[in-house]
Amino acid sequence: MTPNSLKTAVRELLKNARSKRFKQQYLLFSVDDFGNVRNHSPESRASLTAQGLPPVNKFDRFDALETKEDLHRLFDVLSKHKDDRGRSMVMTPYSVSANVDFERTLAAREYVAEPVNETFQRLALEQPAAYEGAWDLWKEGQQAGWVAPQFHGKEHLNVAQINASLRAEDAGLEAMLRAHSLVGWANGRSGKRRWSVAYSFDERSETEHFLENVRDGLDLFEKVYGYRATAFTPPSQTFQPSLLPGLGEMGLLGIDSPLYSKRADVDGKIHTSWAFNGFTDKKSGLRTLVRNAVFEPVQDKRAVQVALNQVEWALKMGNVAHLSSHRLNFSGHIDPENGQHGTGQLDVLLGEIKKRWPAIHFISVAEYLTLVS
Repeated sequence: MTPNSLKTAVRELLKNARSKRFKQQYLLFSVDDFGNVRNHSPESRASLTAQGLPPVNKFDRFDALETKEDLHRLFDVLSKHKDDRGRSMVMTPYSVSANVDFERTLAAREYVAEPVNETFQRLALEQPAAYEGAWDLWKEGQQAGWVAPQFHGKEHLNVAQINASLRAEDAGLEAMLRAHSLVGWANGRSGKRRWSVAYSFDERSETEHFLENVRDGLDLFEKVYGYRATAFTPPSQTFQPSLLPGLGEMGLLGIDSPLYSKRADVDGKIHTSWAFNGFTDKKSGLRTLVRNAVFEPVQDKRAVQVALNQVEWALKMGNVAHLSSHRLNFSGHIDPENGQHGTGQLDVLLGEIKKRWPAIHFISVAEYLTLVS
């Protein structure tokens, strides 16, 4: 065994050594960032670059609210692949409930939220070729069982950072708001507080409303998506350990966590913890969900093979195979080739999984939580 293969084996054994074990093979597919606005349009992306706000990362380059074409392409792949029960592949999109209301926020000089369904309605008027009928298609995907959304926070942004930057008349933020986008903001941070990490903070006082934000977001999620979410993964998987007990009082059953985390608590102290699939988190009382296979075709040419290797490790150790991904891998609004490539690679991956493990069952995060409860 080579040093690299030994390192890989140790890592995979660590990820899967502790978990709820099953004789039946299961596949989960959790994908972050649905419902979240990043790039408004290719024109907006070009305008911001011309104003000195070029892409900072892969999300700035490719990510945008899912279009009608994105959803059609994704649903075609998910519906094509069925397990031995005849069940189509189901994706669990971790989705936000709200976005920034760009115009009202600019006018008020303070963050104003816009429910996700209203975001789709607005964009259907602004860009009908891309978004007219997209929200109806979203609901059709839910009814067909191809997508079963769970909660990714009320919004994928830090309200304190937005408001502080508005008070400071930050030119970059104002340019983004005028362009109806939230991308390319290299200065959108203050110490440990980052604009896209909803529950990051500099001062302890900033955390006082975090649980209220989660509660409001869950209530809005129910209105937007039609049912109460039972699982939560915060943006960037960042949430303060001392606040976790409050989550168990909101109707949640599970929390999606990193295998190992190192986070600043409300008192500024660093908290470290481990999480394993199906076990009970001692602080929150919620069942933990840990992703043990990664599928990121935007950044990895070997994404299919990497995911297959990690799925194999999980299944042979009796763990659920829990694929992790991000919406940007399937987003084609800014770069059509990106969306086509991502869904094409997903098609290959699901085909190979079915070929290698023909008895595997496709389940949602909500169904997994029922199995381990």
